[in-house]
Amino acid sequence: MSRGDVMQVSGFKTFLVDLPFRLSFGHNLASRKSSTNVFVKVTARSGSVEYAGLGESVPREYVSGETAPGCWRYLNDVLFPAARSLRFDDLASLARGVEELWQRFDLDREAHGASFCALELALFDAYCRARNIPFYELPRLLAQALPETFDARFWPDKSTIADPMDAALAVDYGGVVPFGGGAFLAGILNFYKAYDFGTVKLKVGSSLKDNLFVVQMASRILPEHVKLRVDANCAWDYEEALRQMEALRPYRVISVEEPLAKGNFEDLARLKSAIPETIIVDESLSTLADGRKLVEMNACGGFNVRLSKLGGLMASMKMAELAHKNKIEVHLGAQVGESGVLASAQRHFAGALSTFENVEGAMNIFLLKRDVTRQCLTVPFGARARVSREAGLGVSLSRGGERLLGRFPESFAAPAYALATPHKLTYALIGRSENES
Repeated sequence: MSRGDVMQVSGFKTFLVDLPFRLSFGHNLASRKSSTNVFVKVTARSGSVEYAGLGESVPREYVSGETAPGCWRYLNDVLFPAARSLRFDDLASLARGVEELWQRFDLDREAHGASFCALELALFDAYCRARNIPFYELPRLLAQALPETFDARFWPDKSTIADPMDAALAVDYGGVVPFGGGAFLAGILNFYKAYDFGTVKLKVGSSLKDNLFVVQMASRILPEHVKLRVDANCAWDYEEALRQMEALRPYRVISVEEPLAKGNFEDLARLKSAIPETIIVDESLSTLADGRKLVEMNACGGFNVRLSKLGGLMASMKMAELAHKNKIEVHLGAQVGESGVLASAQRHFAGALSTFENVEGAMNIFLLKRDVTRQCLTVPFGARARVSREAGLGVSLSRGGERLLGRFPESFAAPAYALATPHKLTYALIGRSENES
């Protein structure tokens, strides 16, 4: 595709795919053995050539109120019809079209982030493949293209970095420990010690006795330089949070995530003033309106930003800028069960900024029985991962991925390709299959 050529969206497909886990992952709000993820495939035509992109999201009802079937309906009934008319000849026109969709449906306040994320990532993936742009360059280019929306000074130029393991581009990950018994906890903590995670987040619940057991074990097994965090997933009220944090304080805990009921901003503000540990919000942060209210009320010290939860790249960029301008930490989280598609998008975003306090996720090979990508996005030993320099998200589909999401040409990982036949606007649903739930 040459610069200046007009691209016209020519088709969409959406899929629901159930990805089974190797082990159960539990916390205070949920325990699951699989994840039903939303995938969107977008095609866009430029002259006689048609380009494609792939996006993914992982809806969680207890976070944003979204379910996988609900996302499927919202994409098919609302977003796809509105996006059919998208035409763009450069990134600025595509970004303005995406932003117009966002504003039309009032997504600063309405929590449809998982639906929008899958569509937006697919659109940007298609554009980047056509223009041979690695996804990590998008935030800087978007900030330049939309100066009324973003602060370009905030997004550094990473295009000249020669070494993919350079700290300015590579991503350092932290680990997350789910609920489990003593033998399981000891095993995973020793594994994380060997993995050399610099940050470990421990899922805790309502029982102070159980929480002390977990935190004491972590402080004993993990080296002193490892940052210990706890995530209560809405387990406590205000008084209980004070009691729990006082008891956990001697064991190197530096932050607590979502200690109170979702949306209880007033008590969060009180708690922030009462304890020295940093309060991180996750379930209480599903829209930009939530973020602005949290800033206004001085109710937290950190945002857990997740692409899927917030609505994709541009919404997460806005949230990161909001946090940094108000001296709030930015943690880049992941929904449990993300495939290599969404894990790649997260890694590109982490590489684009490099100032995240903590980055989670990308443990696919240890969690998922199957993935949809050929590329393994699992964090390597040493907990530092390089960001792909391939165009777009830099992933191609495995055989299993092709079975679930349809075949892409062999050149899917290349900058661009022509599809054999034009795609019409179609919708498809794949649910649980072959007794893999």
